[in-house]
Amino acid sequence: MHVLVAGSEEIREPLGRLVTGEGHDLRSCSLKEAVAEHLKDRADLVFLDVSCERGMEALRELRFEDPAVQIVAVSAEQSVAQAVEAMQGGAVDFAPLPITSERFALLLQHVALDRRTHAQLSYLRDREARGAELGSLVGRCPAMRAVFDTILRLARRTVSSGAPTILLQGETGTGKGCIARAIHYNGRRRDGPFVEVNCAAIPVTLLEGELFGHEKGAFTDARLPRVGLIETAHLGTLFLDEVACLTDAAQVKLLTFLEDKKIRRLGSSVDRHLDVQVVASTNRDLGAMAEQDRFRVDLLHRLNVITITLPPLRDRGPDRVELANVFLHQFAREYGQPPKQLGPETVKAIDRYAWPGNVRELRNTMERVVLLEDEMVVRPEHLHLRKHKLTDRYQSFQLQVPPNGLALEDLERQVIEHAMRVCGGNVSKAARYLRISRQTLRYRLKKLGWQPA
Repeated sequence: MHVLVAGSEEIREPLGRLVTGEGHDLRSCSLKEAVAEHLKDRADLVFLDVSCERGMEALRELRFEDPAVQIVAVSAEQSVAQAVEAMQGGAVDFAPLPITSERFALLLQHVALDRRTHAQLSYLRDREARGAELGSLVGRCPAMRAVFDTILRLARRTVSSGAPTILLQGETGTGKGCIARAIHYNGRRRDGPFVEVNCAAIPVTLLEGELFGHEKGAFTDARLPRVGLIETAHLGTLFLDEVACLTDAAQVKLLTFLEDKKIRRLGSSVDRHLDVQVVASTNRDLGAMAEQDRFRVDLLHRLNVITITLPPLRDRGPDRVELANVFLHQFAREYGQPPKQLGPETVKAIDRYAWPGNVRELRNTMERVVLLEDEMVVRPEHLHLRKHKLTDRYQSFQLQVPPNGLALEDLERQVIEHAMRVCGGNVSKAARYLRISRQTLRYRLKKLGWQPA
């Protein structure tokens, strides 16, 4: 067994003698070097000194970088509070010093049992989390790299006891569900539940009860008490897909929960305190809905603490062809079919097609190709894109430049006029087209005195 001992010299020396005396390989380092030393050549077991000032922080960092690491927290103090904090931070055991040979043998048995249990749980959870790791998500374009960077920043800067609400924006089919799972499974709540709620799929009359639960007798058919989906997500993540479909009553109760971190089931007078990270998604302009009194402004402000906007597939450059290849190989393995490859003309067709259904449409197209086409080389006609227009990736317009040059304000006017024409005069769409906020576009329209033709 490869054992890493990290901590002060006073603790490393006696522990090192015990480890080598029992015939195990030993590596030793300071707390500051613990994470780098472990990641260099992952140890089977880490003894970590938590009695030092930075001990608990090092434990949490190590556990975050390698969720499967087996850590035994050791300390020169026999402190119950320290032991509880260490176990909550991810240690599999806590051992006050000195450690005898008998105690060392018991620790190894405990670690071996925990490793087997962790492996079984990991197998079950991996089936749900498959594809949620950032390394498995395709995204070479700058917009998607920015999304991944945001997820990693959030994962490193939040703690398990608290997390900001996150709003995912993007057209239908851009992968908001995949990003929500990536946020959960790459964060410190990965061991907690991930509860997904499609707010548009639940009947309006049942939505409030599904989210918040109810007590027996709360309404006519409530014969038994029911735990709500928010309560089910305790210590984990609640993903509210299509949050714009929430009723007014559900919006009020959700806002109260986000502010107070407690819920009250229908028909109950008891508040339940919960620890839940909320990730919401929408393909609508919530700002415009709020201006029209169709969505609560205060709830919008609570939801968009962190806003992540997913680009449509037509704006993702080389990601289109790479995603197509990923789906082809994925479905070939899933259905036991020989692998196919994209022909040169097919690559051009995929690259030029507008993909109004975004990643979901591309995924379904590749699945259909694997199931219905026998040829090993995929041709354009296999994609069945003829009913949609194949378009160039970029739209162009004629820039009018007089002989004596062009003022920057006039250039801005021409670009904005083009965007408004392309988007049919819809300010929200034009703002997305120009990649600026709706408020910014409205300000510039007013400043330029632009009027629709």
